[in-house]
Amino acid sequence: MSYLNIKMNVELTFKPIYKPLLAEALAISISNSDVRDKLIEYYLGRINENELRNILNKIINTKYLFCIENRCLGDNRIKGEEITLPFMTKENKKMNIKVVVA
Repeated sequence: MSYLNIKMNVELTFKPIYKPLLAEALAISISNSDVRDKLIEYYLGRINENELRNILNKIINTKYLFCIENRCLGDNRIKGEEITLPFMTKENKKMNIKVVVA
């Protein structure tokens, strides 16, 4: 009995249909950037919704929903990956940010 010895170079490419951890990565990057301060200002009513929406549209190319405590910005009908992440403000107040990405 003879055995055939075959060598193959195989490159596996993983392209998931559903983007795992996209909402979590977005929530972490937003909470560690200057946009976090803009979100807090939006929550406190210091800036208007259109100004924050323009900033987020420059950063995010997909449908989104951001909720800081009870104030939401984005598409409320969105179905997708969701994460809620707590973060601290500069005044040491704990707040929750909810991010949904389609």
